[in-house]
This record gives sequence, structure tokens and C-alpha cells, in this order.
Amino acid sequence: MSRPHHDGEREPDSEPPSTPPISIDVEGADDDLTDALRAGLTFAVARHDLKRVSIEIAIVNEKQMCEFHDRWMNDPSPTDVLTFDLLDDDDTSDAIEGQIVICEPVAREQAEARGHSWQDEVLLYALHGFLHLAGYDDHDDADFERMHAEEDAMLVALGKQPIFGADKGQPDSDRSNK
Repeated sequence: MSRPHHDGEREPDSEPPSTPPISIDVEGADDDLTDALRAGLTFAVARHDLKRVSIEIAIVNEKQMCEFHDRWMNDPSPTDVLTFDLLDDDDTSDAIEGQIVICEPVAREQAEARGHSWQDEVLLYALHGFLHLAGYDDHDDADFERMHAEEDAMLVALGKQPIFGADKGQPDSDRSNK
């Protein structure tokens, strides 16, 4: 999605574009997955009424994720997703800027265990990272339930099956450090 721009053909009093400035860069994914992640995050941005968004997503292998997890969380084990908030403290609450690192092998493993596509699992992780950037947390039981209910609501709105609502027996290990 491109940023709004002005050109000579547009009348000065015409309506501005209805979508906020959004930058979503994806590395390590094919075109179909990149398109799905951009569409999902664009929907999430509109749903949460954000005015400015810049997100970089990296799909990485297990070795890379272990290195990131060790470097930033002092845990050398693989995890599903890490989220890095890059927004300055002085910025407003209607903007987010961050990086989301997603481990493809973990997504594939979890998707197989849950019975859906690994691409849907990657979308879940991207939405999870987005929610962290938007101020959601999952470190206590109430926040965990609230966050995962919002993930499921977004997945359903995007035409996907809910993942957590269908998997109430999921292990606490999904509360990984993000």
C-alpha cells in the first residue's frame, strides 16, 4: 500500500484517502504470504484506529530465532515470535513503529499440531506482534485471554478459523517473551 500523495489531477478540496499511512515490509516470505500479512495487518490497523504505522516483519529459520531470542531475552531456545517496539516515548498513542520476527519452523510445527496451515499460524504471529505494538500484553491470565480473544476476532474477520478459541488446552509455553 502506498502512502497518500498529491498530484496535479486532484482537486485541493477533494476527500483525503481513508486509509492511514501504513508501511509494512516483509522479508523472508513468498509473495502470497507477504500479501496475506500486509492485508491482515492493514485490517488490524484500521480496526485499532491507528494514524501512522511502520512495521517490519522478518520470517526467520530456527537458528536465527535462537540467536535473536538469546541476544534480546537471554534465552537460547527457539520461540514463535519476538516483537520490538521502536516508537519513541514522545510519539502519540495513535501510531506504532516496530519489528516482528517470526520463526517459520515453529509456525509449521504449531500449525500441524493445531490442524491449520502454517501460513495462518504466521498470520497469527504477525497479529500477535501487532497487538503487542498496539499496547496489548499477555503476561497475566486476564491480559492473555483478552489478547488472544482479539487475535481470534481478527482472524475470523479475515475469513480464517479462530486459533485460540479452538485450542483452549494450549500450553503456557505460548506465553513466550515478546
